[in-house]
Amino acid sequence: MAKVTIVNYVRFVRVFPKDRLANGPATLSRLRAEDVVRFVQRQAPRLHLKTAKLLTTALRSFLQYGRSCGDVRLDLAAAVPLVANWSMSSIPRAIAPDQVRHLLARINRRTAVGRRDHAVLLLLARLGSRSSEVVFLELDDIDWKGGSLSVRGKG
Repeated sequence: MAKVTIVNYVRFVRVFPKDRLANGPATLSRLRAEDVVRFVQRQAPRLHLKTAKLLTTALRSFLQYGRSCGDVRLDLAAAVPLVANWSMSSIPRAIAPDQVRHLLARINRRTAVGRRDHAVLLLLARLGSRSSEVVFLELDDIDWKGGSLSVRGKG
């Protein structure tokens, strides 16, 4: 782990044992999933979104390390809740099938550009491809006889 990462994580990790184990000595083996969840629920609302996400990442890393050392008995890293990201929540996740059909019908497929646009939109709409996946497609990625497509993208 890089030194700058450790420095960023330490400010959150120092607060956690004090907060959760205030009633006695800081014994990590006494931690439970509820302790982890309550800590994040109390801390995250006070923080900026990116800082709250850094808090949960630091906490997961700390708990994984504690488990690898044998100080934490349970997989408490899995108990760290995700920080909700509500930015741009009003943007729809998809358009309705009728809207897709209407859009495809409006494309002039008599031109090369129109055929290309139609193919791109079909990949996006029917296969759920990401725009970056479509951008990087090459003719060699298409198995015409087998009817399959090799996609390079996320993961």
